[in-house]
Amino acid sequence: MAKDWQELTRITRGAPVVIERVRIDEKDIVVEGSFELPPLARLTMEDQ
Repeated sequence: MAKDWQELTRITRGAPVVIERVRIDEKDIVVEGSFELPPLARLTMEDQ
């Protein structure tokens, strides 16, 4: 079951993260690589 991205920011406590795998369920597509979150996604929910 997929979790909300806010759970990721809670777990990492605002530390920089690198996403290495993305899965698009509807298309049965998986993309692997090294992706950084955009600046807005790095902000806490309150700051957004």
